[in-house]
Amino acid sequence: MRGKGHLFVFATIVGFSLALDNGYGTLYLFVFLICLMIWWVKNRLTLLEIGVLLIVSLFFSVHFSANTVIHEDKSYQTEMIIGEVRRITNRQEDFTTFYFKSSCQNELLQVIDTNHHSPDYEVGNHYRLTGVYQEIERPTNPGQFNYRSYLSRQGISWQFQVNESELMALGNNRLTHRLLRLREELLVHMTTTHSEFNAGWIRSLVLGDRHGLDDGVEQIFQNWHLTHLLAISGLHISILIALILFTGLFVFRMTKTSTYMLILLVLVLFPFIAGGAPSVFRASVVSAIVVLLWFSDIHLKVIDYLSLTFILLLIISPNWIYHLGFQFSFLITYSIILSQKVLSSLPHIAYQSIYLTLLSTFIVIPIQIHHFHLFNPLSIVINVVWTWYFSIWVVPLAFILFFISFIMPTLITPLAYLFELTHRYSMTLLSYINETFYFKIVVGEFPAIYMIIFYSVMMLVLIHLEKRQWKKLKISIFLLMMTLGFVLIRPYLNPYGTVTMLDLGQSDALIVELPHRKSVIIYDLGAPYHINQQEVSSAEYNNVIKPFLYQAGIQKIDAVILSHEHIDHVGSVPFLVDDFKVKRFITSPYFEWIDELTSVKKSVSSIETYGMSDTFDINGQVFHVISPERDYHDANDNSLVVLTSINELNWLLTGDLSSVVEEQILNAYTQLPVDILSISHHGSDTSSSAAFLDAIAIDVGLISVGRYNRYQHPSDRVIQDLIARNVTIYRTDQNGAVQFKFHKNRPGTFMPFHP
Repeated sequence: MRGKGHLFVFATIVGFSLALDNGYGTLYLFVFLICLMIWWVKNRLTLLEIGVLLIVSLFFSVHFSANTVIHEDKSYQTEMIIGEVRRITNRQEDFTTFYFKSSCQNELLQVIDTNHHSPDYEVGNHYRLTGVYQEIERPTNPGQFNYRSYLSRQGISWQFQVNESELMALGNNRLTHRLLRLREELLVHMTTTHSEFNAGWIRSLVLGDRHGLDDGVEQIFQNWHLTHLLAISGLHISILIALILFTGLFVFRMTKTSTYMLILLVLVLFPFIAGGAPSVFRASVVSAIVVLLWFSDIHLKVIDYLSLTFILLLIISPNWIYHLGFQFSFLITYSIILSQKVLSSLPHIAYQSIYLTLLSTFIVIPIQIHHFHLFNPLSIVINVVWTWYFSIWVVPLAFILFFISFIMPTLITPLAYLFELTHRYSMTLLSYINETFYFKIVVGEFPAIYMIIFYSVMMLVLIHLEKRQWKKLKISIFLLMMTLGFVLIRPYLNPYGTVTMLDLGQSDALIVELPHRKSVIIYDLGAPYHINQQEVSSAEYNNVIKPFLYQAGIQKIDAVILSHEHIDHVGSVPFLVDDFKVKRFITSPYFEWIDELTSVKKSVSSIETYGMSDTFDINGQVFHVISPERDYHDANDNSLVVLTSINELNWLLTGDLSSVVEEQILNAYTQLPVDILSISHHGSDTSSSAAFLDAIAIDVGLISVGRYNRYQHPSDRVIQDLIARNVTIYRTDQNGAVQFKFHKNRPGTFMPFHP
């Protein structure tokens, strides 16, 4: 099957999707079988070859399933374990985290040690650890990063918090351990030899460690889809090989065979020294296979080399298929290989570079959107310039500075000065571009069926371009743009709406999205204080609120309703305004714009205030203001209480009002039809009185409350009163986020994130 190695890759991906058991595997298998039948009819495949491909799919479906970690229950009592440090994941002054292979249980753990008197952990050494097993927290909100799943894909199902530790034995002399220790020494050497700025970049581009980069650099590169330049991949390996070839053949006058042997040795060792990322192994293994076959009479097509590497790496480490760098590197490399004829037809290297950058950008769009839910269209231009700049200047000079720090240290000063001067200016320019021109399109999820259509059409684009079929090329490009367009307008075609109570601990947030994206409305958006209680924490916003909005494809907010000015109800609003366009802010007349909201008040164009008996309309969604009637001189009692109808159900949103105001509401409204109540003040005993619950006769109660909170919310009295009235209770400390999903013409359903 020479020249058909890519079909084995397709078979592997189908096997992986079947192992996931998420419904997409059947779809991928169906499409794959149709393709196989077409190729068989056109005599491109024999029945034997089809059988081999199906066996490969079956093998990998079992292979991926066998590497799934089963999460077993463990007690939280103190235990003693003995084992070996496999990998240092983070080493700071006040803590160290590492992967630890337990000898007794034969399990891989993530270990956290915050003790200052602990030994300096080294890879390969054996330690006795005393501490507590901790369950790895699972996400409790839609769109939230699944850290438990991430560690599970590394083969880790438990976290271990160290109380005491003791070195048992130094590591053995296994080559991998020695290489990893060498890497640690090289990282230290770069830090002590170069300036802080240069060391950070050399450590990142040569040794795969980004901890030394300036704050915000990774975010800027992510904003402009440039993170591939920070990941060691084929570009870095190609430059490394070029440097070895030049120095070996022209400086040291080595023979071609000796130089190739040296390259092979470096390719074997370099992935471990460079951090062991899948993209490094991919580039190194492909290059090593090419070098090995140079010594033999075996000649394969480049695509077969790449396919063989893909399968070998996944046999060795199946979990690499989840790695974003692994996906990007193979996808981009395949697209480049399939474009060789197009590249060779371009007259100038500049045109080739532009084509490669555009191709690399477009080919990863679906996966990029799938993971990050957004796209920056201006990044296409920046990618062309910055990829060229990194390829011809930054990466080569980083490798040169790395090597001469050992062999010719006297040359470091002039080259280091030149590197720092030029690269500081370029990073300042990129930072300015990011602040001035950054423009994102929040897309949301990229469904599997659209992904299949996109890559099928993308393949047609490349085929028509290679054959110079210009009319067909225009049609295929139009279809490609149509596919992306449908993904963008998908929320506006969706007849379903949602009401989501996010799990923010002791903070509140309720987000309403009406069918066909008619409106996006937020009622309160809280945040906690930092541990020092001196400033508002952005953690909940960055980890929960923003990912939720991004995943839903929400780019602008039609209105934010703020009940009152306490931080647990408004703390995340300044962060929201920085990232999203908010059309309207709605508050009560007694809302106090606290210092934390000063920037918000200055930046918004529309602030509206409403009191009792007022109504306001947000794109057809009508809200009736139930309270406040007057200034109660208490922030909680001044909460803006609103009643609205969603899916023919009446929702009463109450903020933090107390039972005193509840009584006045009952006096003002003899009949208050309510189906769903957001329980006031996290279920505190100061609200949700029995008389109030009797009067409104609700069916569902929503309680936003933090786990194990110091206030002991919700009150036992409130819970018992709700149970006594047959009220269905949803609470974020037990259910995580709670989402009400409804069709515009059919009744909705409450769906807790954790039933």
